Amino acid sequence: MITCIPGWAITKEIWNNLHLPKKEAIEWWDQPPQKTDVCIGWSLGGQIALQMASQKQCHACVLIATTPRQLEDTNFIGAPAAILEGMAQGLQYDRKAVLKQFFRTNLYPNKEADLHEHLCQESEKINTQTLLTGLSLLQTTDLRDRLASIDCPCLILHGTDDAITPFVSGEYLAQHLSNAKLVSISGAGHALPITHLQEMSQHIQEFLDDLG
Repeated sequence: MITCIPGWAITKEIWNNLHLPKKEAIEWWDQPPQKTDVCIGWSLGGQIALQMASQKQCHACVLIATTPRQLEDTNFIGAPAAILEGMAQGLQYDRKAVLKQFFRTNLYPNKEADLHEHLCQESEKINTQTLLTGLSLLQTTDLRDRLASIDCPCLILHGTDDAITPFVSGEYLAQHLSNAKLVSISGAGHALPITHLQEMSQHIQEFLDDLG
């Protein structure tokens, strides 16, 4: 089984065009399976994949635009805490504005209005409390200490122009996971499953073929 988990403010429908055998797409707020062969996670979904790998719940991982820690600290490049705090506050009085800005940043450097509008419409399926729960996870999750315990094969796919999860996050994972391969997608941003689906799919299929 291949379990696919999307990122924050995204529904599992994002995986509809990723054609893989034995694929199961779940929401990031769903209870993940106790066991799966491969876990594919994007952003927040990638953090869930890392958690599963650290608990030996999967045999391999694909980590798309993933970081072990979303927030910056003195030893790690990430988002300032004030950004996520502002998003959480904004969701409660102007949800649409918060999500519009988030998806602009998510899609950067792509500026296609149709893609932006589609993501905004899809996000309407997610209630505000669930979005707040997801932000809380992003604010509190720190998986750096778990990376040394992960020994399964990991494919890291990261855009060089990611404006949400900097490319150095992918490099950090590659340096601290014992069995990882980092593939950089030149000129790509955070939304690889949307803007670079074909290239991403090819790398994933090659990774799965190598697993046998």
